[in-house]
Amino acid sequence: MASPFANVDEFYAPNVLDLLAMFFILLWIVLALFQLISIATGKIYLHKSVAVANNKDLPGVSILKPLVGEEPNLIKNLQTFFELNYPKFEILFCVQDELDPAVKIVRQLMEAYPLVNSRLFTAAKTIGVNPKINNMNQGYKAAKYNLLWICDSNIRVHQGTLTELVSHMGPGVGMVHQIPFVTNCMDFAGCVDKVYFGTQHAFVYLLAYSLGTLCANGMSSLYSKPLLDELGGLEVFSCYIAEDYFISKAIFNRGMKVILSCDPAMQNPSHYSLLRYQQRMVRWTRLRLTMEPFPAIFEPLTESVVIGLLASWAMSYLWEFSAALMFIKHVLVWFILDFILLRCVQGPNNPLPPVWKLFLAWLFREFSWIVFFLQAACGREIEWRTSHFVLKLGGKAERLQEKSQDLNNHCC
Repeated sequence: MASPFANVDEFYAPNVLDLLAMFFILLWIVLALFQLISIATGKIYLHKSVAVANNKDLPGVSILKPLVGEEPNLIKNLQTFFELNYPKFEILFCVQDELDPAVKIVRQLMEAYPLVNSRLFTAAKTIGVNPKINNMNQGYKAAKYNLLWICDSNIRVHQGTLTELVSHMGPGVGMVHQIPFVTNCMDFAGCVDKVYFGTQHAFVYLLAYSLGTLCANGMSSLYSKPLLDELGGLEVFSCYIAEDYFISKAIFNRGMKVILSCDPAMQNPSHYSLLRYQQRMVRWTRLRLTMEPFPAIFEPLTESVVIGLLASWAMSYLWEFSAALMFIKHVLVWFILDFILLRCVQGPNNPLPPVWKLFLAWLFREFSWIVFFLQAACGREIEWRTSHFVLKLGGKAERLQEKSQDLNNHCC
């Protein structure tokens, strides 16, 4: 009897390049499906109106506002918190000391809104390497309500923002977070920021939420304060720079729910610049590479330029298509998907900058990311505000100016 393997040449045996090409095409399809999932998640969760049965029964909220320095939009952003339509809340402003320029702005607003329960704290103490927690901890200890809203200084809110956040806080919920976004700005740097937060950042954020995994940014988040107290308070997380990630991770590991708010957190900075954008991208990427190095090193494969080039080569290799033409088609398809996602995050009846300007900003974001990733991978030092830090694997950090053993005693 003849062996079934006698004519082995008649069987197709794919080589390594064949397998790589098929893998890259499959990865492209998977990422495209993930894009659609993110778009669907944005459609389902974002910009939904919330009906509250009895506004008077809402629990009290302590709003923690860490401030550093003065900028033109600071007074406008802080004013929106004094005008919140919510029955019971307090605003706890935290600055390093009385010499901080933000003190004058806060006192001015406190005088203009005497009926709003607000306090100013100007005696921050160093409890760890994280300057934000050093600043906030004085207000955290004085907070009197069981719900704690930590919100950055450059966030602008509307009158119903707090009501919307609290509407998600129920039994088994430890944290409600807002997806970061930015207000409209017509200059190019502002468009780059809007494109980043409305496309790549929103893609990861919404995809993770839809898959039930953790992805929470601390620009604007509502917490259960008793739960934070059980975790050890803010001091426990003072050894990390990305304290928001580790707080959300601790809550998530407790089996508590981390819920996405329907309203994006609207950043309203006074000015935009490509240098500031670059610094933020490098800093955030270095943080991810040290906090979670294994998944972070595969980030390039999720970027549209990288997967587009790989998939275009794969189709050219397998089927002799024009790689250049396939890449151009890929860019157009990916921009359309990202534009739809950006439209979801922007919300209905909210106009966007012109499409041509968004497209140029999108191209800059997509191609510059490769440079920023390589730059981030070549070091562990970051600059945040006026301080410099060196990052360690696992997410802990050390201030470069003061590497004293005393700081490490506060680490968790």
